[in-house]
Amino acid sequence: MLALTGIGMVSVLGLDSVTSCAAARAGIRRIVETDDLFVNDIEGDETAPVAIHRVPVVAKGFFGFARLEQLGWYGLQDLLRKGGVDLQGRLGMILLVSDGMYEEAWFRRTREEDEEPSEESDEDQGARASRTRVAEELLNRLVARAGLPVAPELRATLSTTAVGLSAALQTVEEWFKHGMCDCCIVGGVDSLVQPVTLAALDGKGLLRTIERPACMIPGEAAGFVALEKPKSAARKARVQAIVEAPASAREAPHPALEAQGPDDGGLRAAIAHTLAQLPDAGRATGLVVVNLNGDDYRASSWWRGIASSSEQVRLDALPAWYPPLFFGEIGAATGPVALAMLASGWARGYAPGTNALICLLDDRGGRGTVYVRSPVEVRT
Repeated sequence: MLALTGIGMVSVLGLDSVTSCAAARAGIRRIVETDDLFVNDIEGDETAPVAIHRVPVVAKGFFGFARLEQLGWYGLQDLLRKGGVDLQGRLGMILLVSDGMYEEAWFRRTREEDEEPSEESDEDQGARASRTRVAEELLNRLVARAGLPVAPELRATLSTTAVGLSAALQTVEEWFKHGMCDCCIVGGVDSLVQPVTLAALDGKGLLRTIERPACMIPGEAAGFVALEKPKSAARKARVQAIVEAPASAREAPHPALEAQGPDDGGLRAAIAHTLAQLPDAGRATGLVVVNLNGDDYRASSWWRGIASSSEQVRLDALPAWYPPLFFGEIGAATGPVALAMLASGWARGYAPGTNALICLLDDRGGRGTVYVRSPVEVRT
């Protein structure tokens, strides 16, 4: 069980968590057309730009690593300005960044078309090692720019997807259990609007266009949350939410990325594992947050996962929030952004109920769940 004491965020809808979450609540969408990629129009004889969710101002003119650093820096600054981070004790930090699955799948397809071996190549292994180094360098740069007292042994990165939040929370729980730190920042930074990623999404048939309406609209964002032990947080900072019972599982991947395997009920298993850890088995759940992004694959997985949910928790009958509807597909940033949306919703009184289940899906077949309680629920 973890106490959430601070949130920070930058998104297409705002350069801080308050603006971003308020705009999402109001149903605002800020979709623009990019000139980094053009596709055939509906008649197939002219080119048309692609729709994306792009963060304004702060990342303009930046690409690659520099763009991620800009997004991460503004999101982290928003968190630190609000004073929810305990800078006096031992501080840890975990950063979630993209695992490059779309680019990897696209490059693999290109090699196959060139009649090269389809199994994992040295290029794949080198790309993964490079992403690990990029993630570590990004974390170190953010820590240095902010002047945070984070020891090297309390810095961790995950090259992951939206489901990386579950693994990050489990790491935080282990750090607290062994007394390694008093407060931990968990952040996610991702951008799917960069030229190479857009080309990969289009090449794999995952990008929403006029000809492919049931696909994703890419986005970008950075989300950060501060976490402490509930008992210590009660003395030092205002608790905005309680986060608990993370779980993860796997099922068949997206057919555009890998050959389809059997559906083994991964999402259903993750939901059941999370709810089984709760005293009331989740009966008080009043809201679900799920990252459906318009793609048929995720929608099918979601409805299969909740179709056989227990009679005590009818997830299909609950209100639902869909972060990609407002921010686009934001990959590794999805988990922290979902937590920020809940904390903001409870602070301002518009989130339904006092308990929420976050369900996270990715196109590799990863599934993750996390349970979140409001401060009102904790006090009662």
